[in-house]
Amino acid sequence: PPRPEVLQQTLCQQLSMELRAGQSLLIVGESGIGKSSLLRAIAGLWSDGSGNIRMLARQGVFFMPQRPYMFLGSLRDQLLYPHVRDSIVSDKEIEEALRQVNLGDLLEQHNLSDTKEWASLLSLGQQQRINFARVLLRPSVQLALIDEGTSACDAANEAQLYGLLKQRLRSFVSVGHRAALQQFHSHVLWLQRAQAGDSTTPYSSGAPSGANHFSLMSMADFLQAKPSL
Repeated sequence: PPRPEVLQQTLCQQLSMELRAGQSLLIVGESGIGKSSLLRAIAGLWSDGSGNIRMLARQGVFFMPQRPYMFLGSLRDQLLYPHVRDSIVSDKEIEEALRQVNLGDLLEQHNLSDTKEWASLLSLGQQQRINFARVLLRPSVQLALIDEGTSACDAANEAQLYGLLKQRLRSFVSVGHRAALQQFHSHVLWLQRAQAGDSTTPYSSGAPSGANHFSLMSMADFLQAKPSL
């Protein structure tokens, strides 16, 4: 339940959507409007507040933050996180996952058993690719929730990573600012800040005072609207 001492903000009112197999969603809107907050609520990372979210069993969902969690341990452990001890993934599978995310060069520089401070050793772009390799190594994952998860990757690597997700997962949901992300998603959830005196537009739902407007549409319709974000 909401804590009385915390200022509450309604992200969306009466938002209802369903992602079917093969569909993907990009959440867009101006900075600070609540895109990441909504994604974290969907992921179950925030328990404060109210609302209902129904989705896959938790073991089928993988949350991917902008800065992935890295820790002192072996390179193998980084790839198997968060199931480091109970994983039955072979070294051959780990090596293949690294190559798929264009990190095969790490195998030339390090042993999978090497214990190092990977957070300081690897660039943020490399860490983000490690996170995508983690998804590839977890057969139970069907839905990825990606919060600026490719922000430090170049265009070629970003395209490679999203291509892997399309092949591997049932669906994925992303938050991001780069227009290049649009090509990897089939639908858009467009959040718009409600202003006093606002009226419903063809691309925006009405919203009660204090709640964001939102529009849920196909990517084709979103691109036709040509919003300035």
